[in-house]
Amino acid sequence: MQKNVYTVAMLDGDELTVQALLCDQVRAEQQLRQRNANVESAPVTFVSAIAWAALAREGRTDLKFDEFTKAAIDVSRDEEKGDGEDLDPTQASPSTGSA
Repeated sequence: MQKNVYTVAMLDGDELTVQALLCDQVRAEQQLRQRNANVESAPVTFVSAIAWAALAREGRTDLKFDEFTKAAIDVSRDEEKGDGEDLDPTQASPSTGSA
């Protein structure tokens, strides 16, 4: 079962799907602390930071977090991704968009 799967729609038309790990959630919390925010006061920032951290860990973005939020249209947590194969966090996910 896939858990903590996020989909990011980018301004350039790419749609990126990524599985977040605990380390990505921790990095997202660090982003919130740098902004004097928390999960309750900035839930969109938190979800965005988790997706960004996971994509950065996989080498699928080299954007800084603030740049990433300006290049993304939407970030969503995929609640329906529980019936497929597990993603292997040691392997880069296949690209779903243009280069």
